[in-house]
Amino acid sequence: LNVNAHLDLDIAMQVGSVSESMEVTAQPKAVNTESAEVSNLVNGEQVQELPLNGRNFVALTTLVPGTTPGSGFNNFDVGLLGGTALSVNGNASNGNLWLVNGVNNLDIGSNATLLVFPSVDSISEFTILRNNYSSEFGFAAGGVVNVVTKSGGQAFHGSAFEFLRNDKLDATDFFLNRAHQRKGELRYNNFGWTLGGPITIPNHYNSNRKKDFFFFSQEWRREVRGGTIHMSVPTARQRAGILDPTCSAGSASPCVPQPADPMEIGSLQEPNVAPFCLTGVTTPCIVAPGQSPPPGTTPIQLDPNAVAELARYPLPNTAGAPNFTGSRPAYTKWREDASRWDHYFNDRTNLMLNWIHDSWARDTTSLWGDAPNPLISSDWSQPSNVATARLTHTFNDRLLATVQFSYSDNDINWVSAKTCPASLCSRQGFTYKEIFPETNGQFPTLWGTGEGFSALWHVPPYSNRTDILQLSSDFAYVFGKHVMKVGGTAMWLRKPAPAVAWNPTAGEMFASNLHDFLLGRVAEYDEQKSQLPVPTRWHNDALYIQDNYKALSNLTLNLGLRWQVLGQPYSASNNIANFFPNLYNPAAAPTLDSSGNIIQGTGDPTNGLLTAGTPSAFSRSLTETHYHEFEPRIGFSYDPLSTARIVLRGGFGIYHSQDSVDHLVNIGANPPFNAQAFLFGTTFSEIGPILPGTAQPPFGLTALDRTRPNPTSYQYSFGYQVSPREKTVLEMDYVGSHEIHIGRNLDINQVPALAQPLVVAGQAPSLFRPYRGYEAIMLNQRGGTARYNSLQVFLKHQMSYGLQFQAAYTWSHSFGDASNEQNGAGAQPVQDAYHPEREHGWTNVDQPQSLVMNYIWDLPFYKARHGAAREALGGWQIAGIYTLASGTPTTACLIGDNAGIGSFSGCERPNVVGSIPGPQTLEHFFNTTAFTLPPAGTFGNSRVNDIRQPGLNNWDFSVYKSFHTPWFG
Repeated sequence: LNVNAHLDLDIAMQVGSVSESMEVTAQPKAVNTESAEVSNLVNGEQVQELPLNGRNFVALTTLVPGTTPGSGFNNFDVGLLGGTALSVNGNASNGNLWLVNGVNNLDIGSNATLLVFPSVDSISEFTILRNNYSSEFGFAAGGVVNVVTKSGGQAFHGSAFEFLRNDKLDATDFFLNRAHQRKGELRYNNFGWTLGGPITIPNHYNSNRKKDFFFFSQEWRREVRGGTIHMSVPTARQRAGILDPTCSAGSASPCVPQPADPMEIGSLQEPNVAPFCLTGVTTPCIVAPGQSPPPGTTPIQLDPNAVAELARYPLPNTAGAPNFTGSRPAYTKWREDASRWDHYFNDRTNLMLNWIHDSWARDTTSLWGDAPNPLISSDWSQPSNVATARLTHTFNDRLLATVQFSYSDNDINWVSAKTCPASLCSRQGFTYKEIFPETNGQFPTLWGTGEGFSALWHVPPYSNRTDILQLSSDFAYVFGKHVMKVGGTAMWLRKPAPAVAWNPTAGEMFASNLHDFLLGRVAEYDEQKSQLPVPTRWHNDALYIQDNYKALSNLTLNLGLRWQVLGQPYSASNNIANFFPNLYNPAAAPTLDSSGNIIQGTGDPTNGLLTAGTPSAFSRSLTETHYHEFEPRIGFSYDPLSTARIVLRGGFGIYHSQDSVDHLVNIGANPPFNAQAFLFGTTFSEIGPILPGTAQPPFGLTALDRTRPNPTSYQYSFGYQVSPREKTVLEMDYVGSHEIHIGRNLDINQVPALAQPLVVAGQAPSLFRPYRGYEAIMLNQRGGTARYNSLQVFLKHQMSYGLQFQAAYTWSHSFGDASNEQNGAGAQPVQDAYHPEREHGWTNVDQPQSLVMNYIWDLPFYKARHGAAREALGGWQIAGIYTLASGTPTTACLIGDNAGIGSFSGCERPNVVGSIPGPQTLEHFFNTTAFTLPPAGTFGNSRVNDIRQPGLNNWDFSVYKSFHTPWFG
């Protein structure tokens, strides 16, 4: 019986004479007459035989209908690089549940990476529950992926393997070749072994090989891989402060318009730029390197902090934008040790123990701690474990009980790479003083300039960990026409992590344009006081009952109800504070000077903030826990002809998931425990510690809404399965979902519309914000909604005559006012907090069409031959995966704060003035002239996700040769 399968057998028994034996035969039904569950099995042959670029089982989750890989989906790598951002039927890509032998295998910080990646050689099979699954499964609003590992058997079995790749066998990357760069270095060695069988001592212990079984697996990866990096970087002339002296037609770099020389079409003008220091120029001007300023000029020297920041960029090596394409080798080491022991006390009771340990380390750039930059890198490490013990006892032929206890963990650490010099991966070269003395010694983050240069950031040092304890119990009882299952789960979770994962303690900034930046001017600068650890804890509980009721001989009803409590995370140190608008007292607001800074000694520095652990706090999490979340599950399976050849199925269910814990961690950055100061329109010389008696910059806040309902998905489906011939099934379903309470970020302290032109004109945003004394207050609100509707077709031909084939087709649309790709704490805020309804559009996971086919074919040639002919020409197998899919959408965003809302972290959209679809070339996939800059102080009229990205046409193909080795049996 396959994992999570429900099988109904029609057994034919013939009565013979006393001396005759009785033969019992059964043919499992090809269609599912027992459940409305929309799910798929990926069997052991597919796991081991299909070509996987990276040998990662996660790649196989895309073989079924309704799955859309998100931007964080990485099915090549393992460890922290292995991303599971997979949207199932339009639901959030971090709303899935990933299990190994029933154990939670998710990093509960982001819900987007796995703790361990079971080797494909140790996986027996896995199921993907996509819609209308039973009440036994919860803690997820998306899909459930349940991996079952191999166990030993009565016969010994094992394997040894190595898979290798080398750049000598690869073609040059298209973009590297286009930039006339050498191919990226690649050394990939993936090797290991497995061994399973009975634990036996002939004539002494387990001689019949029915009592004890073992399975061991070890796998290693040693990899050197040069990934392709694209960047938009300043030229050597620009870094030296040399701007093109004349704006000529087609000028690609920033230029200075000369008197009586109007801007030419295609040039990019630098605002507020004076000409070079030439004789007769009396205004402040730029001194070119090696040039002596002429008499009568007022020279300006370049700011050393700007020079030091720009030195972190590589030099351009190609024309156009991006103007740098290169490759930097990353070094990866990964090892996995897995073991399983199955012990049968008797025919009714058995115990399973399983442990998987992964050890992953990488010297890399462009992970979520570094910007993609060949000059800057970090050393990462993550050991992780998943361990479980499961006891199963059969009381009688009607009652079965299971008790399982498990523990999962990981420990994430990273520091600047040993290969990264201090001149790049430190604060070396910067002379300005930080606002707060607590510093991590890193250079400040530059999110960009008005010219669109790539961002620069470097996060380490950083660390966090995950701990999950889980206890569950299930009882299955058969009586009459009912197959009942009841059970419950208790889960204890911990996720200690620093407040704010991207670590702005080194400072982060945005510059309006390169000229201003070189002169030491920044449009916005913010800095966090410290990376205060937030020791997060919480507890999840669930109870369920499921009844599969055979109402008629050809009608089965699936009736289930699940009750679960998803605990709101809290800090064991009570070092978090949440902002509540109803607690804010305008009379206690501080006095601001003309620059928008707070005059010390005025106002309440924690106005509107509620601190955990205080008498007035209503909970330690400062949010409400929901104890009344019931999840009904209703479905039917109807065989109208009672032939088990065609079946109608449909169902409805409610599902809840737990959002990323990062939200709770981030309110640990609020006063009084922490602080994040913001400066607007400042210079490096003005940045510095807050001195007694001087004005201080307002602090920004992160907030969570009090009610904080859990992300919820209403799921429904209706369709049929038909089996035109033995071992072949065609399934066609309408599958839909309605998601509510999707997390989205809003700045509830956004500058009002009437004041936006004043901010554009240069006045401080804090002078006009509703909650005086604070800068942006980023509220993570559960107010987003989305809908998903689809036609899903799945054709499956099980292995017969050496051929196994599947095809999955999806025609769908996903529309809403919040991205259901992820609900992470770093999600981009809505453009206008006063009008979130204007965020309606295609969601990030909208993929209109997708076709995925896979096959395994043992070629029949020369099977009956013997000798050399069979060994040379027989035993061949071909296998492949073909993917053809539409592109997902994306949004055009402006650089900077054109609207004047006092924030540089969001996506302000441009105006649409033409048709967006374009020639679909590499340089102009969409019509780049369709967008224009809105008037300053206003928002654009373009919608979210109105640009359709390129689709996917991908072929994976493999050829295997088997050899007859009689000495192995």
